[in-house]
Amino acid sequence: MPDQHNKIYIHGHRGCRGLMPENTLPAFKHAMELGVDVLELDVVCTSDNKLIISHEPWMSHEKCTYSDGRYPAEMDSMTNIYKMTVEEVQSFVCGTLVMEKFPEQKQVRTYKPLLSELVQLVKNYSDSKRQKSPLLNIEIKSYYKNNSDGTKQTSDGIYHPEPDAYANLVIAEISKLGIADNCIIQSFDVRLLQSIRQKQPSIKLVFLTEERFIPLSQQLDQLGFLPYGLSPQFEMIDKNVVELCLNRKIELITWTVNEKSDIEKMIRFGVKHIITDYPDKAIAVRGMLGL
Repeated sequence: MPDQHNKIYIHGHRGCRGLMPENTLPAFKHAMELGVDVLELDVVCTSDNKLIISHEPWMSHEKCTYSDGRYPAEMDSMTNIYKMTVEEVQSFVCGTLVMEKFPEQKQVRTYKPLLSELVQLVKNYSDSKRQKSPLLNIEIKSYYKNNSDGTKQTSDGIYHPEPDAYANLVIAEISKLGIADNCIIQSFDVRLLQSIRQKQPSIKLVFLTEERFIPLSQQLDQLGFLPYGLSPQFEMIDKNVVELCLNRKIELITWTVNEKSDIEKMIRFGVKHIITDYPDKAIAVRGMLGL
């Protein structure tokens, strides 16, 4: 894991979402060709307890179609990935739809890969280039929220397993794939991070947050342990946040930074990990700054 404290690590968000279909093998391969240090990705769980790379735990009509070209209904129970097998998920066609938010994104006919397929791709690519593999920054998708009125919201059992079962699945897969020393695990779900920490404290965990109304120091205290890293939205970053992470000796990883001016601003603040949809831009800015 990172030990060069002066290095700026570029994380390709969902591979390189601004350039290739997100969370797909073509996107991850292109990101490696660009020279990213870290591949950032999302995983969800299938009905047969496999980890599929996908941002949503359903088939999004903006990103994938049925094999016959029909669009799935958004958040349709029929395309809930947690209720589908790997074979059913991978029967959908992804990557061919135009993404208006990302006009530079190329269309490539592909599918949602298993985490194991990405690990094999990374190994094959790195071996062929005789170079070190990029790190994997794996976000586990789950939903849990404490409401201000004391009630709780969760999609446990609907779009993903209960926290302990989910943690067991992730830990087992990381062990099976042999990537424990080459990955970090991030999540917004405090329960999931706490469960993984309890079961396998050696795994490097990152606390994701976009909560602006509770001080980050307090959020870290509520987590109950000191994680490997803190990952707030980049608009939340200021010198105080950088200082907080330095004082607690944890990594600061920020998302999703796409404009060159913002990338430069984050680097000048002292942020060492930049998650971006456009790793080509971030690598260029890093080079311009001589880092």
